Amino acid sequence: MQKLEEILREKGLLNEERTKIIAGHEEEAKEYLLDYIKKESGFPNNQIIKVYYYLKSDKFTQVACKFFEGLSMNLSETQQKFTKAEKFAHFIDKFSQGYIGGAMRKKDQNIFGIVVNEKPYKLTEWNALMSIGLSWQFIVGSKITDVIANTFTNFDSSDVGYAVAGTVAGVNLIRYGVAKITKKPSVGFSVDGILLGLIPTITSKMKKLYQNTKEGVKNGTEIYRGTKDTEDPYR
Repeated sequence: MQKLEEILREKGLLNEERTKIIAGHEEEAKEYLLDYIKKESGFPNNQIIKVYYYLKSDKFTQVACKFFEGLSMNLSETQQKFTKAEKFAHFIDKFSQGYIGGAMRKKDQNIFGIVVNEKPYKLTEWNALMSIGLSWQFIVGSKITDVIANTFTNFDSSDVGYAVAGTVAGVNLIRYGVAKITKKPSVGFSVDGILLGLIPTITSKMKKLYQNTKEGVKNGTEIYRGTKDTEDPYR
């Protein structure tokens, strides 16, 4: 199947940088986008991308503006509240793009990149740096495990925590370098990588297997009926 980028380019709906749907064509592109997500993406990535698509839409912006207008009749106060909320939302947006979007499968990162108007390999770079910065959590986790385990036994998992943290940091350093050089995204390597890389792959393959099995049964039934209808009545 064609990539989403190729489909949108053929329809004249994608900008020259191939990162964003051309302004004014969002509704036209929505049909192709949602159809592609349904066919090619797996759970939970497909739902995350759909939610993010809505959050980035003009419709959501209009709803947010009306919400802040309803909080106060003072126009100046409303604008200040909206500006503060907008800055906070921008921070959360960028963090989510890297931490969530950059951990997805390569195919889903390509879709997500179009939705958030960012080059997919940039999402990988951000995610790799975040994963390196957060790798200490495995050391903390091992320390907590030690405290709990030592209540009942002399088990020591501190070395495991350092090993896992070092591995995660090392692999993500490689991911960052590869993305920087090749300009291509890659699936996350951490807990988020398992949730947003492995699980969607399994659910997507299961969905395709179900669809192929269903189609095979349907075709087999049609062939059987056709054979039965053409049988010699005098045999």
